[in-house]
Amino acid sequence: MMNRKTFVSACLFLSFFTPTLNAAYIYDFHIFNNADYENNPNLAFTAEVFDLGGQAVFEFRNSSTMNSVITEIYFDSEGLLELDHITNYIVDEDNKIGTKFESAESGDVHPSNLPAAHLLDPVFEANVDLSAGACNPSPKWGIGPDEKLQIVFNIEQGHNFSDIINGLNSGTDLRIGLHIQSVDTEGVSVSAVNKVPEPITVCLLSLGGLALLRKRRVGTA
Repeated sequence: MMNRKTFVSACLFLSFFTPTLNAAYIYDFHIFNNADYENNPNLAFTAEVFDLGGQAVFEFRNSSTMNSVITEIYFDSEGLLELDHITNYIVDEDNKIGTKFESAESGDVHPSNLPAAHLLDPVFEANVDLSAGACNPSPKWGIGPDEKLQIVFNIEQGHNFSDIINGLNSGTDLRIGLHIQSVDTEGVSVSAVNKVPEPITVCLLSLGGLALLRKRRVGTA
């Protein structure tokens, strides 16, 4: 077991050798309202968070090998973020292949709060101004396996990207909830919330995310 001195030294080491590039962090999600799917390895959902200087980009991915569609995305936060735009990845408009989300203002977020929110401590309370939902029919336009979606937020005045990451790592100040439908052959619906990293993982997230970001930039150069 890592003692406090070793943990602090590890963080200092990583901080010293971390390159000065825009940060990227990856968060997994935990299904909390259905024990049958809570630890199913065939269900995998992530949010990759990028720093664009004054903006934070959240890229949601469904890497599941089981039927599943993310149809609503909720943010439990106040005073940190302001929705700027949603980047959809439409492959085929006629056959409804790809992702097509709109903000809560369009009326496409149903329900307005994360289902089973009362099971979380503290209770999850979605900010309607930050929420987004798949257009009708949501199982077609949601984030299915091997699909992704980006939501771009402006960072509110008086805050910075570090506040966003600290909020996610706290497990209370900023939380992300997913409503996932059409799961497995039974077509059940479940709810998930972003996992809070272990302390040493918080240090490693920055280094690993930066490596991914550098690889992505090289590949797109």
